[in-house]
Amino acid sequence: YEADQRGDGDDKLAATLARAGDVILAHDIHTERGAGYIAVTVNRPLPQLAAAASGLGLANIQPDGDAFVRKMLLWQGHQGELYYSLSVQAAAHYLGVTTDPAPTADGIRLGTTQVPLDKQELRINFQGPRRTFRYYPAYQVASGEIAPETFAGKIVIFGATDESLKDVYPTPFSGASQPMPGPEIHAHAI
Repeated sequence: YEADQRGDGDDKLAATLARAGDVILAHDIHTERGAGYIAVTVNRPLPQLAAAASGLGLANIQPDGDAFVRKMLLWQGHQGELYYSLSVQAAAHYLGVTTDPAPTADGIRLGTTQVPLDKQELRINFQGPRRTFRYYPAYQVASGEIAPETFAGKIVIFGATDESLKDVYPTPFSGASQPMPGPEIHAHAI
């Protein structure tokens, strides 16, 4: 996230996030490998946005060796901190439960539900190909063409879906012919 250089837009957004009371913001852990070094950084939202949000969740998607996405890493540790995926944070918030303070490579708890993992990864139970979940254009929501009540009681993932942004991946249902956007992969994981 970059700071608003023109005015108070960041403060307005932070106030909106705080008022909503149910927004999980995405962030990521980035690993850069070079000649003789590995640099790992956590890219967080601006501090005022992070403070106003209900939580933060990793948006990282890590394809298998053949570039297909079948699994999602649900948690990572870095420098003594525990970071959960966007999918876990959204599910926990929706269910009104806390995230597991001591996850293992074999599983995490969400409330009283044990979620089995394989090396911290969840095998995603894809419900179908791209666009299995309903997409709504942001401009139609902003303009009032789509009523806010449409989203009441639902988990909504706001994200880019255009292939030019490179956040699309082949999945078992659609292969490379219809790569699935990262936000929808998180929806399937949830």
